[in-house]
Amino acid sequence: MSNLIKIKWYSTIRTKIALALIIPVFLVMAGFSAYSVWNDYQLEVDDLKKLSIVSAERMSNHLKIPMWDLNNDQVKSALTAEMQESRIKAIVVWDAEKKKVFEAKERRTSNDKELIVDFSGIVNASTEASSSIIQRDKETLGEVSVYVSKANLVDNLKKSALEVLIASLILIILLVLILSVMLDVVLVGPIVHLSEQAVAMSKGQLDQKFAESNDEIGYLARSLGRMQSSLRIVFERFNKQQQ
Repeated sequence: MSNLIKIKWYSTIRTKIALALIIPVFLVMAGFSAYSVWNDYQLEVDDLKKLSIVSAERMSNHLKIPMWDLNNDQVKSALTAEMQESRIKAIVVWDAEKKKVFEAKERRTSNDKELIVDFSGIVNASTEASSSIIQRDKETLGEVSVYVSKANLVDNLKKSALEVLIASLILIILLVLILSVMLDVVLVGPIVHLSEQAVAMSKGQLDQKFAESNDEIGYLARSLGRMQSSLRIVFERFNKQQQ
């Protein structure tokens, strides 16, 4: 490599080929990863919406008798049972006029533990809700609203995106290492060796042995070999004339 010491790293063949290959690969992988994460997000959002709708309809059926009897304990038990689904943030049961909260349960975290507790019924605006009327014999008894939160979904997607990014970076690093080794063996190494032989020829050392191969490097080596033979003939004629 002595003859290439003055070549800047960003001007080497290795760097140019690596950039020409890695940049498109990185862009394709980044685009695919972004699409995958966004698609997963949309699917999860749709799934959460379906969950809230199904849960609200199921609760409206389960609460017919407890609401008819005004049995708070049974309503609380039904809400607690439904909230065993961890994606449900809160459930609020309203009276028939929807002016007053009959019962409400919310999921909270305390000391890294999830608790299902009573609350006022005022839910964070970042949640999505689906509501269903509670009726018995065509009489409206109240309304139940099921709230689901995207907070955990966003956190999970961020984690997933970070994992994809790390995997992509590892893959790119491995690709760079493999490409660097292959270029040294197949291209850069032979070119450096040929350049050193050409320098030796320019100094009159016309006994160079060139490697043989059936590729572009081999073609260049054969060209240098013919040049060496021509130079040898010229020098021999010149020496004879001097004698």
